[in-house]
Amino acid sequence: MSLLVFYVSMISVAGLVHAAEYEPHVGQEGKDVVWVPTCQALVTKCSTWRSHPEDYVIDLGSGDGRTVITAAKRGNRALGIEYNPDMIALSKRNAVREGVTDKASSKRQTC
Repeated sequence: MSLLVFYVSMISVAGLVHAAEYEPHVGQEGKDVVWVPTCQALVTKCSTWRSHPEDYVIDLGSGDGRTVITAAKRGNRALGIEYNPDMIALSKRNAVREGVTDKASSKRQTC
């Protein structure tokens, strides 16, 4: 009986503890370079270039996914390639938050 109570208590506590989500910072070390995100204003401006819905956008070193997500919002299918698995997870969370998982995806690539 006491083991069951302990188990239920641990489940309750586990439900209250949330793992800290990864939060990148400008200048963090990467595989070969430091991470400096492209400002959203520039990404938005670049996305106004002519593109067609059938175009497939690939962003190498996609970081937090902002270019991939912006392309997906414009109707393009887009793929982000990133080395850092934490950044991939962040990019996927951002795509979910922006509602573009049907067009935007991210994957890890190692060299």
